[in-house]
Amino acid sequence: MDEIVPLVDPDLPGVPAIVVLEGGHRLHARLQAGAWHNGGILLPVKAVDKVEGAQGANSLAEVLGLESGQLHGEATVWLPAFRIRCVVVSGEGRRPRPIGFGGVE
Repeated sequence: MDEIVPLVDPDLPGVPAIVVLEGGHRLHARLQAGAWHNGGILLPVKAVDKVEGAQGANSLAEVLGLESGQLHGEATVWLPAFRIRCVVVSGEGRRPRPIGFGGVE
């Protein structure tokens, strides 16, 4: 039986999240529902907004131990569960309703 890999489209919106990796690195990204796969996370490179690292790593390639040319912008990486300490998913900020919206006539 073939396994179906979920589609993660970097051009579609996702929810803001912080993926905390073992070793203390933090990836600020936008995750989609299809990102959770096989005990890990499928993460498009485009979906990563910011990388914070204990050793001063400031790119996803550095955190993954790759050369900068090995990870292109259209790539999707899979982070296995043993590399992930936790994922903090935050909701979108509430937008104020426009003036005149709702019940008053």
